[in-house]
Amino acid sequence: MKRLIIVTRKEKLDDIKNLFRDKYFCGMTVSDVVGIGNQSDYMDDEGVRLDKKGNIDVHLISKVRIETVVMDDQVEPLIEDVCETAYTGRYGDGKIFVEDVIDAVRIRTRERGEDALSTAYRH
Repeated sequence: MKRLIIVTRKEKLDDIKNLFRDKYFCGMTVSDVVGIGNQSDYMDDEGVRLDKKGNIDVHLISKVRIETVVMDDQVEPLIEDVCETAYTGRYGDGKIFVEDVIDAVRIRTRERGEDALSTAYRH
């Protein structure tokens, strides 16, 4: 199992939710977050400006953080689909982080591992 942490533009959330619902049937946790990425050399009113002394004045940008846990064989297709869905071609499209999940427990039934994920995950 892998946990994907997707940080992207807020306006892409509905498209990604629809992707998850229609193709992957996976759950998600969504948080509003703020941050700044690698665009520190990019002068843009949305994120980075120069102050009166010519120093970089960093402004945090509103983003959405989506977390999901999927089976190993879903990781690469999901990454490709999310990249396609979230793409605008501009700075700030986001990042996807992939982490190993060593276990999962469904509290209600005490199912563990793959069995703790939605029944749609099961082969």
